[in-house]
Amino acid sequence: MKLRFFVILSIMVLGGYGMAGAQLQSLSLDHTDGLIDADHLDTGVPVTFYIRITNDEDNNFKGITNGFRVYSPDGATWTATVPSLLTSIDWGTNFMFFFITPTNVDGIGADTVGYGGVAMGVPPSIGLPAFFDDTTYSITIGPVDQSDAGKTICLDSTFYPTSGVWKWDGGVGIGIRYPAWDGPHCFTIGPPPPCEVVVTSPAAGETWTSGTLQTITYETTNCENCDNVDISYSVDGGGWIGISTGSTNTGTFSWTVPEVESNNVVVRVCCSGTSDCGESGVFSIVVPEIVSVDPNSAAQCDEGLVVTITGANTDWYATGGSGTTNVFLTHESGSPTINASSFVVNSPTLVTATFDFAYDAPTGLYDVTVDSWSAPADVLEDGFTVNPAAPSDISVDPMTLTFDALQFGPNPDDQSFSITSVSCRHDFTVSDDADWLTLSIADGTTPADVIVSVDITGLTPSVYNA
Repeated sequence: MKLRFFVILSIMVLGGYGMAGAQLQSLSLDHTDGLIDADHLDTGVPVTFYIRITNDEDNNFKGITNGFRVYSPDGATWTATVPSLLTSIDWGTNFMFFFITPTNVDGIGADTVGYGGVAMGVPPSIGLPAFFDDTTYSITIGPVDQSDAGKTICLDSTFYPTSGVWKWDGGVGIGIRYPAWDGPHCFTIGPPPPCEVVVTSPAAGETWTSGTLQTITYETTNCENCDNVDISYSVDGGGWIGISTGSTNTGTFSWTVPEVESNNVVVRVCCSGTSDCGESGVFSIVVPEIVSVDPNSAAQCDEGLVVTITGANTDWYATGGSGTTNVFLTHESGSPTINASSFVVNSPTLVTATFDFAYDAPTGLYDVTVDSWSAPADVLEDGFTVNPAAPSDISVDPMTLTFDALQFGPNPDDQSFSITSVSCRHDFTVSDDADWLTLSIADGTTPADVIVSVDITGLTPSVYNA
């Protein structure tokens, strides 16, 4: 019966007119009552679809027909389908006759509704006015039962032909128009699925090292208000400690792991300003440390001393790129720094380094540092001691100098003696106890030469010792 009715109307209204013109006509879903949000239908209340007609052409249309169907692709049902004509058009005046043809409006399967009207073409029966743009039809369904939550209800076009193409007739000289439709429009029944935040990294059972840069990754699903996220962590079941507030929701965040040690750490990501949160699995944070230095002491003048440095939870690896860059000792006063003359990374937790200690290296305690590109330096405070050099004899050669001169003659030629040490350089001072004797230096560091000069002015003939 539905098919027969529209075939007759098509012959009466549309038959015998010209070719199709430009598409300036359209129908669209203007708005919907009974929504929870833009995508979800509420349950237990009627749902009304309001359909807008737009005619952007400077022509009236004497015959219009449009058809719609309300259906559920996954079997949802509703109590009834009720079509209506809205008062934006004076249907009784503009059209000689108009109609609403509902078919199968029991809410089971596809409920279909046809709308149409035929005008005389002379005032006041002018049909659809030129430049008309307003909501014109409504279709009310429901209420929809909560038992169908999660299923889908759609509004789409139908009729002329079954693919959904409609025809409007402008009469002689205007011809047929095929209005566009912005559907289908589909809605999910019931409340939207809850916002879900899932932290994918760190994973349960992982171990992260403090001081390293790690990437927190997370996913947010069905979260409408989650442009920004707040990230925090908890240690041993304690309170949440902030990592970042209001960060843009990109799904990742770079975090420098704090210096805490625990086997019970959790990272939490929340949509900012909401209670929608997700937590990581329980993971561990370890603190890298230098646990031993062997030997842990040296003396001034020790050269080529090989020191073995052992770490725990460290990530030392070969020089270059982002590897270990330096091994050094720093005096407790903050200066100086003694760099290893060479070092070898044997494993992520073992380094051997060679040090040379100068004769004047400050004695006392030193911090031991293994430095890397990839992570903060690992430091053992007061992990090494530099002791004074072992006593060694200072030698003077020659031990005796003899000068001869004639009274009233010239001063004798200068002579010199050398100061050396056996195993280590030493600082020294020299002095004399005679007015007629002059030394070229008063202090120095071995080895050194001291020039001795004699001035005989005012001396009488004799033997002088100094």
